[in-house]
Amino acid sequence: MVADPFSDDDDKMRVRVGVVTDGEWVWQLAWADYVALHKVAPPQDFIDHAREMNFTSPEITDDRLMEIIEVLGLPQPF
Repeated sequence: MVADPFSDDDDKMRVRVGVVTDGEWVWQLAWADYVALHKVAPPQDFIDHAREMNFTSPEITDDRLMEIIEVLGLPQPF
């Protein structure tokens, strides 16, 4: 966990670190914390996409995951 950049009390407010994907959208795990803690909304396009997916993330293949990791320049998980 890292300090919440939207909090005035950096010593106490923390958000999670990580990257999440459904194979199409990629977002920081902290998004959920910002929504819960600060009542901010994600982009409408993301909400529409989630609704279309019935708010369920599909499993993605290892190949698709590696494509996303490469495009984003993230460290390889294995």
